[in-house]
Amino acid sequence: MVSGLILAGGTGRRMGAFKPTLVLGGRPLVLRAMAALRPLIEELVVVYGPEAHRERLEILLPEARLVGDAGEGPLGGLFRGSQAAHGDWILVAPVDAPFLSPDLYGRLLEEAQASDGCIPDVGPTANPLIGAYGRQALHRVSRAMFHEGERAARSILPHLRLGRLPEEELLGMPFGRDCTFDIDTEEDLARAEEILASRGDFEA
Repeated sequence: MVSGLILAGGTGRRMGAFKPTLVLGGRPLVLRAMAALRPLIEELVVVYGPEAHRERLEILLPEARLVGDAGEGPLGGLFRGSQAAHGDWILVAPVDAPFLSPDLYGRLLEEAQASDGCIPDVGPTANPLIGAYGRQALHRVSRAMFHEGERAARSILPHLRLGRLPEEELLGMPFGRDCTFDIDTEEDLARAEEILASRGDFEA
């Protein structure tokens, strides 16, 4: 069984808006994240932050299991999400990365089978918030790091055997290298609109 985990716990202070419901190309970001995972998963878990946002997520994703993280940061999201999920494998998607796709997650899941998981090898620093993980391994490590006082998701990396999907493999996927682009500011949102206009959208 494969579970999907959308990390939607950020408060969006820099954006001045609740990121999951931010609209890009006519679709809320949380629905874009779901579209990237949906063809590959059998259940969906969404980790969110402030309790005030729960009702909005229930309306958009009535089939999802919603888990509050009490503002515990990205590592807390991985910990709480892997605790709530039932699958042997978890596909993790941050809500603010709008150009993820089923193609990407299919390859990550395929490459993950020989280890604890697989993440894209893009840029100078690894981003563990996009990846396919064995649920037990992810939960064991994220729980341990969380209880040691860590809050950075990268703290799990030294403790997992992870494959890396080469950047060259991203070129043939929707949005190419931009598939891991994330939105943190209004300028990022404007750039995302430009990327969408230049490449065209896709429906999963």
